[in-house]
Amino acid sequence: MELTDQEVQQLGGVDLDELIAMNATFEADLAVTLLKSGEIVKRQGEKYGWQLRPRQSGCSESELPGLALVNEKGEVVAFSAWTTADLLASDWQVVKANTEA
Repeated sequence: MELTDQEVQQLGGVDLDELIAMNATFEADLAVTLLKSGEIVKRQGEKYGWQLRPRQSGCSESELPGLALVNEKGEVVAFSAWTTADLLASDWQVVKANTEA
């Protein structure tokens, strides 16, 4: 995924790979942008991350995906929602799933 010029500027001129390597933190608005682009985001210090994923329970393709709680391998653990504290947090990070066996 490529960040827009505005998002790169908001992050102090770093790209997504640098953001991951630096373990940089940011506010929920950028976390939502990254979610919409297919990335996994998590709160600093949390075990699980979040990613938009289709629900497997008979939903049509035209329905919006659910907010999935994912493990370090990128596997869905549950579907849930963010709390008010999550929405106001400034300790979000983008992570890459460890898909190696």
